[in-house]
Amino acid sequence: MIACRSIAWRLLAAVLLIGHAARAQEPPSNRLANLAFVSAQDDTWLKAHGNDSNIFLRPGLRADRAQREVVVWAEATGLSESSPVEFFLVAPESGHDYEAAAISFAKPSDIHAALEFIGMRPGRPIAPAENQFWPKGERVLVECEWTNSNGTVQRMPLENLCYDKQRRAPMPAKGLVFTGSYRSEKHPPTNNYAADLFAPNAIAGNYNDAALVLDVPWRAGQSEIYGNFTGNPAAGLRKGQMIRCRMTPEYTDGRLRVANLHLSVTHPSSNAAPSIKELIFTLTNRDTGAKLATGPLHAILAQFNQFKETGRDPFVVIEFDGNLPLESVVTAARFLYPLDDANGIRIEAPPAGHPYIKSFAPEDKLRSRAERPSQPWELQLSTNTAIIGILTKIHEDYDETTRKSTFTTEDFTVATPIELQMILRKKEWPKVVFIYAAKKEKYSRARAIYERLAATHPIVYFFID
Repeated sequence: MIACRSIAWRLLAAVLLIGHAARAQEPPSNRLANLAFVSAQDDTWLKAHGNDSNIFLRPGLRADRAQREVVVWAEATGLSESSPVEFFLVAPESGHDYEAAAISFAKPSDIHAALEFIGMRPGRPIAPAENQFWPKGERVLVECEWTNSNGTVQRMPLENLCYDKQRRAPMPAKGLVFTGSYRSEKHPPTNNYAADLFAPNAIAGNYNDAALVLDVPWRAGQSEIYGNFTGNPAAGLRKGQMIRCRMTPEYTDGRLRVANLHLSVTHPSSNAAPSIKELIFTLTNRDTGAKLATGPLHAILAQFNQFKETGRDPFVVIEFDGNLPLESVVTAARFLYPLDDANGIRIEAPPAGHPYIKSFAPEDKLRSRAERPSQPWELQLSTNTAIIGILTKIHEDYDETTRKSTFTTEDFTVATPIELQMILRKKEWPKVVFIYAAKKEKYSRARAIYERLAATHPIVYFFID
């Protein structure tokens, strides 16, 4: 069995070498020697642990359930402080070594399986179309170790291989989120791991992506961070230098980083138009159903602070009571949405049929048609609940000479939700709807109208008159 495994590994190594040489612009000069080293290490591990149920082996990695660690071999790309870095670690066949700190000798799906083997559960990657903007999951600490030319052993967190130009310091090491890559629905279940299948075949990156095994623990768009991170000269890694990456859970005492919470905002019966101080907030643990706090907003903020002080990230589903007037919903949203931050809370997608919280906290300048980058649909809700209201399509003509726009409008009186859907489906573009409503309009009515829009026009903003 050992001999067969060794032959299989060498065949795989040869395939990866050919694939890498074909894709990468400049393969590391000692790639062959590194492949031979990893192949020999793989054989050694197999001979020592082949029958040990606490050891998980795959080409280029070993996972130890008793020690709760995963060891992955990689090689440095040798990127300098002038080279943009988007990935900490890419797969053997990636070909994106020109923008990565290191190349793994293990497949992304094998690293995923190894982390599960040591007891970690994957969370979920970002899914902006589903209003999931935060990488979610427990964190993994990745320590890199290599031997310098003078024989000394050097260690540093994987994140420190990148230099943050804005901070003028190595990228901070906060642990990486074990999201796991999304699965491709177009491939069979036995071979559907997106990080294996699709470029850039990345294992860990410094911007959010649904096809990563390990993501950064904050919101980071690719366009926002591009060019800010480079190779860290302090690491002193040479091109092709072997790196031993040791992956361990952030917490080893049974604690969890992720706190799944539900925050309900309800209406006090004594006031038809409650202020932010009068609203009732109730915080519940979504996993256990236990009520954690109820009362005014400051009581909930104290609970959030307690989670942060104990090293936990609150992932919060926010739900507004249907009896609340829109004025109260907008007021609460403007308090809560700014908390959506790496140092605050991570706001999750709302319950099905509810708008995302940002829908109630648009920039005020967007009320002016002249201030908008493009024109949405406008829907003025009628105070007469017998009809929906007036739907307006805006046509903008921009004069290059005066650099001013003129606007003409096309109005549709909408009586029923079905009629609203029919008009929007016939004239789909634009995909954005601004809804104007009276302050006392009930949230339940606004939500019902949103449900009719969401399938074809998912971006909705509410403005109260």
